[in-house]
Amino acid sequence: MAANIVHFGIDNCCRLLVLRSAGYTVDDCPSVARLSLIFEQRDGADAVILSDGKRDETREAIEISRSCSSAPIILFESSDNDSDKSVFDLVIPLLSSPGEWLQRIAATIEQSRTLLAQSKLVREQSSLLLSDSAALRQKSALERERAKRERARIDESLRRAADPTES
Repeated sequence: MAANIVHFGIDNCCRLLVLRSAGYTVDDCPSVARLSLIFEQRDGADAVILSDGKRDETREAIEISRSCSSAPIILFESSDNDSDKSVFDLVIPLLSSPGEWLQRIAATIEQSRTLLAQSKLVREQSSLLLSDSAALRQKSALERERAKRERARIDESLRRAADPTES
């Protein structure tokens, strides 16, 4: 299945050409401003790929991507890499072959899609359960009110039966 990828950074290894030839739609964002604009213009992405670059720009790109998208964030490492790898969903080592990293990207996107679908299902089930719970609370409140009126009616009948002068 085709996927939409947002790429941030400088593509000095012609990876975008490889991604496009593999059937991916790729938006190239060489700057943080362009990245923000892409997320404003589109509904989402299936993955965000960062070519390792300047630390501050990379950090800002991660923050923008996480706040605007639930897509996995993938890092292509470089030789002068000092990024915290724990913030990425996938890190592709510097000398990985295109066949290897294409396969890993496809697997990451598929896993993300599966998790998003499961999450949507859980949210829908939760919404249904909340709706059912509200209906049961309302029914319970009505039953308590009915029982209260019935008790009051029985108490009144018992009081009248116990006091024969009251008629």
